[in-house]
Amino acid sequence: MYDQAPPNATTSGGARSTLDVPSASASRPEKTDAVARRMIAGALGLKAPKMTEEQRAYQKAIQEKERKRRDEQKAAEKRKEEEAAKAKAAMWD
Repeated sequence: MYDQAPPNATTSGGARSTLDVPSASASRPEKTDAVARRMIAGALGLKAPKMTEEQRAYQKAIQEKERKRRDEQKAAEKRKEEEAAKAKAAMWD
């Protein structure tokens, strides 16, 4: 019907395409029921249960794994930038 977008349609502005949004699964942490447990315990007037040693160790391992992944990603980006800079400098030599 229209060869172009209708006159009242805007292609730029507040609307974002789904391609512009980074992958949610890559940046969001795993879902947990910790908040729900605290809310239920509070509603019942109970103390929220403390994390067990096993849970703390698991959380620490997850955080360490994520930190290593971020460090490796930063190092890879830095290497890539250095290689690009060397290639650019070599082009002019």
